[in-house]
Amino acid sequence: MNQDVQLTAYRYAVWGGPDGSESLVYLGENMTDARFAWSFSESRGGAVCFTLENANAGEQGLCPQYYSDYEHPVSGRTMGATVLLAQIDEETLEQVSAQVAPGETVSLFHTLYVTRSDGAKQVELVGTLDIKQGAPN
Repeated sequence: MNQDVQLTAYRYAVWGGPDGSESLVYLGENMTDARFAWSFSESRGGAVCFTLENANAGEQGLCPQYYSDYEHPVSGRTMGATVLLAQIDEETLEQVSAQVAPGETVSLFHTLYVTRSDGAKQVELVGTLDIKQGAPN
């Protein structure tokens, strides 16, 4: 089952990153061998503007990190989990939103695909990413 998730980024700043501010958690699963591809397009089913794929923490992309001592957020039981850190660099956000008028928000459609180590590919998330203009610094 996939989730419909609305996300917000700002043109003049990195979205996500190693601090975990934009991360997904897979409770009870070690997903470090999985292949991730998160595609962003200007229209549903349209040409892809950019894709985030597996990368190291601190780089644009998706970094799966497994923590065997991860605690369930409700029960407190130690169960292990993969934290998927996502990052979109400021340069990418500026490039995608360069053609809009000042103050306008760019809305992209996104789909996160995951291919597990057994080869099964599925959609994890769909939705929109709104890139707000903000003020340059």
